[in-house]
Amino acid sequence: VPGAAAAAQQPAAPAERGLRVRRGLAAAAALLAACIIALQAVVGGSLVARQAQELPAVYQLEQGLRQLAGDNPASRFVVYTWEEMRVLQYLHSPVTNRRIETYDYFIADVQADPEATILLTDHVLKGFEAQVGSLRDCVQPVAVYRSEELFEPVYNEIRLYKWIGKPKN
Repeated sequence: VPGAAAAAQQPAAPAERGLRVRRGLAAAAALLAACIIALQAVVGGSLVARQAQELPAVYQLEQGLRQLAGDNPASRFVVYTWEEMRVLQYLHSPVTNRRIETYDYFIADVQADPEATILLTDHVLKGFEAQVGSLRDCVQPVAVYRSEELFEPVYNEIRLYKWIGKPKN
């Protein structure tokens, strides 16, 4: 009964083919996953290397303030910041830094220290402008510090201004 043996083997062939297809798809999925992981490792590694080489904007600000103080030893500088103050204190910045949130307190502080050169960051300036309106004619741009937005989403750009305006009463 040679035909009977062949007929019995015939239904096994489609099942075997399905098994081979499933194994092939599983191998292809594993290969695709390995390629994605390798690509992520390469991209992630290059981003880590780039982040290690680039100073955050707030570190650049501290270096700029350190340079300013070094170039002008006879002058006394006070920089008003918000969140940047923590990093400036951590790095032991030679420039006095004060965290400030209200315009009225800032004006009182400036009037109490008339000999100091007053600097402020754009975050402080924007906060003051939300309280009292435009102050753009009261400040002079000093420097801009930038870092990659991907690494520093909030403080990737810091603008430093010198206070030149007369305090508003």
